[in-house]
Amino acid sequence: MYSYDADSAAFIKRAQGLTASDCARAGAAVGAAFGRGRVGVACRNDEYSRACADAVCAGLRVSGVNAWSFGASFESQLSFLVPFSSLNAGVFVCAGEGTVSIFGENGLSVSAALGRRAEDFMQAELSPAPSCGRLFDMSAMGMLYRDELMHHVPYSVSDCAILSSDPTISALINDCMRTTSNERALTLRINRRGTSLSAYTEKTGVVPFVKLIALCGMYELESGRDISVPYDSPAFLDDLARSYGRTAYRYLSAPSDGSDNVARRLAARQFWSRDALFTAAKLVCILEEKNMTFPELYSLLPPLFVYSTTAQLELPPDYLDEFEGENFSFGRDGANGFVLVEKRGKTHISPLGNGRFRLTAQSFDEETARELCAEAQAFISSGAK
Repeated sequence: MYSYDADSAAFIKRAQGLTASDCARAGAAVGAAFGRGRVGVACRNDEYSRACADAVCAGLRVSGVNAWSFGASFESQLSFLVPFSSLNAGVFVCAGEGTVSIFGENGLSVSAALGRRAEDFMQAELSPAPSCGRLFDMSAMGMLYRDELMHHVPYSVSDCAILSSDPTISALINDCMRTTSNERALTLRINRRGTSLSAYTEKTGVVPFVKLIALCGMYELESGRDISVPYDSPAFLDDLARSYGRTAYRYLSAPSDGSDNVARRLAARQFWSRDALFTAAKLVCILEEKNMTFPELYSLLPPLFVYSTTAQLELPPDYLDEFEGENFSFGRDGANGFVLVEKRGKTHISPLGNGRFRLTAQSFDEETARELCAEAQAFISSGAK
């Protein structure tokens, strides 16, 4: 119940719902883990979530940390406001899902060490700080997010419908992009967290977020700019970056060290790679600038399919060494995670904490990518070398 999940940034998950005690304890634990400064708090737009967010603020203040209350919001908006406001962290409360999530100073998931530190404080009996932190009502700052989004959209959008199960997101993005009808050639769907996007046309079918990130990344590299993308983004972006004399930085879900600090700093100001509303705006701008339809733009992507899943794994100590077999190789992939490479593609294995790993396979079709994930999991579980 009290464990940090780097994949979703969730710190508390309670299927039976949150309690005020849980939320106050979470606030105090986050305050103790960071130990200083200012922490932003936001929540879903319902009374229960608002009440739980108030409890988080109370816990933060008792730990001596100033609480910035952003009020009703969505996760990607909080992820924007944390680095924009130079806060030390952010906490998002969703009572309906029974989750309390935490974000670091760059708006991304926190390090594995900081997540564990907050976990430990959740279990401990904490004493009040010598002085109480202050509470600031910062609910008006949501307008700054809207203003920034407005700077990234074209004057008007044609032949595109943008939908979301969150009415706040749907109203905001359609107002900013001035869309008026749902009967369009291209349909973009944003999840209720504001963290993922899919595209659909009759010709392409459903195109997942990872491929939309790749399209935006291609455009940025062609324009002579470095990019920062999630660790498991398509591998071809690295080769493409080198061909343009640029760099494709990658940030991790739960870094164990500072190896991705440069990537995280760039991601903090490169909104399209981590905020689905900005991704939608970026995508539409690219289509307008290139005067292309979405199927035409999508056809520029090399053949690739990415399949991702999570699993509970135990990595034997000797897996820290590299291993090369007749048809595959296995070893460290940077400072965090592993990679299994064979002719059909590669599978990244990234730690999420508490023995959970994300397996992400890249190949030329969905079936093969799924097979690669299953084979990587079986290989690790068997302990064979």
